Amino acid sequence: MNLRIAGYGMLLAVSYGAPLGAETMQLTFLEQERGIEPYQVRMLVNEAFLRIDDGPDADGFLLMRRADSMVYSVTHESKSVLDIPRHEVLAEPPIPVNPEEDYSAEPDAPLVGGKPVAAYRQHFNGETCFSAVVAEGLVHDVRAAMTELNKTLGGQQMQTLGNFPPESITACLLARLVYARQTFLERGFPILEWDETGYRRQLLDFRPVDDLPADVFVIPEGYRHYEIGAAIPL
Repeated sequence: MNLRIAGYGMLLAVSYGAPLGAETMQLTFLEQERGIEPYQVRMLVNEAFLRIDDGPDADGFLLMRRADSMVYSVTHESKSVLDIPRHEVLAEPPIPVNPEEDYSAEPDAPLVGGKPVAAYRQHFNGETCFSAVVAEGLVHDVRAAMTELNKTLGGQQMQTLGNFPPESITACLLARLVYARQTFLERGFPILEWDETGYRRQLLDFRPVDDLPADVFVIPEGYRHYEIGAAIPL
């Protein structure tokens, strides 16, 4: 399989501006969804937490406590926090999906962070639902944290599938929301990924940092907490 892997050349000479002993890895992505202009997303990962936001001045952020994979979705405007505990994902999807994978090394492609890249695709019921270019062995600890995050978010999606019209629950929907999002990380770190909905994400930069605010992994005091199914604080 020969996927186009152009467009990530900016990663070939990643600048490590902070000491290698820095406690937190910062990754910057460019994301796009159908009908929406591209926007940057920041991910911060250390041994205790994973945080995702749109930058230091974002309206909110997603925070995972790695000790138990508890996720908090923080919204500053409403001063509220959606608590997302871990729920196990059903081993068998509610409808047949017949998963298949295509994985092929790209030996002629430039290395990313010194790591080789490969093309990856996931097919469900014969339809290509997810594609990626992955770098094998890149930022291993970040991959581990993202896998745990995807398991928690996938479990949350399983809790809400009953709200979907039955005819809308397709193999690709299950793949995108629940089953496929964690599997591809076993192959490597995605430097470019996209799916059939028009979603696309590209890794722009990754580096260790040690100059973050002291409260970057702290949920603000006084915010109201709730869970899916409970009343949303107003």
